[in-house]
Amino acid sequence: MAERNLRLSLLKRLRQSIALHNFIYKDKNYHVTICCGIAEIRPAVDPFTKNDLIDFADKALFESKKKGRNCVTLYTQRNK
Repeated sequence: MAERNLRLSLLKRLRQSIALHNFIYKDKNYHVTICCGIAEIRPAVDPFTKNDLIDFADKALFESKKKGRNCVTLYTQRNK
């Protein structure tokens, strides 16, 4: 649980840093946001493949986009 919270906290800080940053390209200012999806697995409890892990992270990313973007979503085996 502590590791999960640390990962989510790191991604949220990254998301916030990017959202607050002023990007300049060819003398124009740009503000960018990101959405992140992270997958949590427990290999000792739930068997999975590499493709499963990628699929779970993709589902979390899609959920972030559905929420309106600029957010972080965690996918766990309980989300199935």
